[in-house]
Amino acid sequence: MRQDLGREAHMLVLLVVLVFILVAMAHRCLALYAPSNRLIRTARWARQRWLAAAGLIAGSCMTLLLMRGLTAAVSAGAPGWVNLVVVVLGWDAIKFTAAAVGIGFGFPQRRRQCGQESGV
Repeated sequence: MRQDLGREAHMLVLLVVLVFILVAMAHRCLALYAPSNRLIRTARWARQRWLAAAGLIAGSCMTLLLMRGLTAAVSAGAPGWVNLVVVVLGWDAIKFTAAAVGIGFGFPQRRRQCGQESGV
């Protein structure tokens, strides 16, 4: 009986490790290829800081307007999964605004080259 309990504990640990690895891979993929992250990364490298910040603020306003429209659609009877889209749009609006403030005021960015350790 104890032997079966030990096997179950080992299998549970392996399952947790597998889930952790899959979540880390999904996070890395989204960090690299999500459209909002790519837009912010491009704006950080722009030569004209204020123009890039204004573009991000405009993108934030557009996502807020779209979010408001989808919220009205949900309250009028749209499917419940649209609420998830509303939450993602809200998060993108927050990211765009924070990035615009950071770019507009010239807050320092951490830019590491491939293979470079932090603090070197």
